[in-house]
Amino acid sequence: MTCKMADPVIGVVVYDDFTALGIYGPTAILGALGVLVPEVPKYRIVPIALHKGPYQSLEGVKTWVEHTFDDLPQLKPSIVLVPGGHGSAQHLPKNAAFIEALRIACDPVNVPIIAAVCTGSCLLAMTGRLRGISATTNKQAWDWVLTTTEGQGVLWQRHARWVNKLTRDAAGKVSGFITSSGVAAGVDMALALVEALHGRAIAEKTATATEHVYNRDPNKDPFAPTEEVFLPPMKRGKECE
Repeated sequence: MTCKMADPVIGVVVYDDFTALGIYGPTAILGALGVLVPEVPKYRIVPIALHKGPYQSLEGVKTWVEHTFDDLPQLKPSIVLVPGGHGSAQHLPKNAAFIEALRIACDPVNVPIIAAVCTGSCLLAMTGRLRGISATTNKQAWDWVLTTTEGQGVLWQRHARWVNKLTRDAAGKVSGFITSSGVAAGVDMALALVEALHGRAIAEKTATATEHVYNRDPNKDPFAPTEEVFLPPMKRGKECE
């Protein structure tokens, strides 16, 4: 008798006033795997929050959350996705309970891949998980992010559509951090994550299936100031590109 393995889990962090595209853009890409792109495993997408119940995005879209951060040890996510939004700017950086829950949720020992979209990288930085790691964020909120995360030791890259700090070990396991610029950049980041996990052909097929023009160049960032000079991220072993 053959036992079917459970679908790998993506834990999606939710809070009030998140940006809808920051969640639903990347999850539309990752959720296409195993469905629109049947050659690879399907992922189970699970919203998580401090408390169960409905959470409303900045745009008015409500998401119902059935799992809290306390459920993560049972869910065993392969990926945790942290979105941005006005909630991340207005009150969450000073919410000690949320930051501590996020810190525990984003422990690389338990979760191989941590992804952050837009100002979600600011929340991730406040947990200390990005110390010494290259990352990017929403360019429209750049000054606020740097001020808010002062002392957290993040190697912020201003000129980057996304920053890939994923590595692949000798056994082929992908792990690490990947962060994107503002909102819509999360879609390109998600495709870069698909490419890191499953290869370029699957990433391009996913882009075609979702009718998205995949920008494969993380340095192509039209929203960063032109006078900024791109600095390649620090090397941490064999990177997944």
